[in-house]
Amino acid sequence: MANARLCTIRECGKRLYCRGLCESHYWKLRTYGDPLHVARPKREVIIEGDSAIVPLTRGYRAIIDAEDVHLVEGNCWSVVIGNTGICYAKRTTNADGLILMHRMILNAPVGAIVDHKNGNGLDNRKANLRIATLKQNAQNRRKRRGTAGALKGACWDADRNTWVSGIYIEGRKVHLGSFETEQGAHEAYCRAATDAFGEFARFS
Repeated sequence: MANARLCTIRECGKRLYCRGLCESHYWKLRTYGDPLHVARPKREVIIEGDSAIVPLTRGYRAIIDAEDVHLVEGNCWSVVIGNTGICYAKRTTNADGLILMHRMILNAPVGAIVDHKNGNGLDNRKANLRIATLKQNAQNRRKRRGTAGALKGACWDADRNTWVSGIYIEGRKVHLGSFETEQGAHEAYCRAATDAFGEFARFS
């Protein structure tokens, strides 16, 4: 009976925590579905001048400032694809759960939104990161896939045989006019976006 309250994993010897396992093996079971899960080997960070490349899963890479390497090295980072199709770098810990690299680098407070200025969720250099409101972050999204026209804000109106432009401001669509060219419609959108959203406006 001496081993009755020890982990059932062979040669573990740690104190029983739950379901016949120690705390460490139980966490692996809950997280990975296998109490014997072996962590992926840590990938080496590559420093290139003032920047550093952080290898992720599935062949993706994140970029950070070289001075922030100490924040990410020694951990296994993976890629996660958000609802908008933008990729981010993340890792998971037993204590803190999901950790997003861009939030960690800015030390963003709980509830704050971190916006990537260039729309690349894997570019985590501090010059590309800023704290934003939900509204400001939404304005900086890329042009949605499948929308008409190659340029943001431009849409072909087949009924009137012309290009039209529009923009959403405060949840309301504002018609910006009809134009002979797609470029003209796009430029109208860019002007309106700049007036409405300032530095958070995105033109592609």
